[in-house]
Amino acid sequence: MEHLASIEKVWSTLHLKSDPPMTRFVACQLAQDHWFSSRAARNDLNYRPILSMDQAMEKTLPWLQSL
Repeated sequence: MEHLASIEKVWSTLHLKSDPPMTRFVACQLAQDHWFSSRAARNDLNYRPILSMDQAMEKTLPWLQSL
């Protein structure tokens, strides 16, 4: 991760307004699993997904494979 610290330092030193292409924070986030629950939305707002997880995967996987 030293190279990421170097990239962050360059961006900071040059006062670049854009974000670096990769930061230590982003690298750490990409290395973690993230799971989200819709339980509160279901309970509080009566939310129901338009597609089931299986239906969403059936639509998403071909698109990912086409990239």
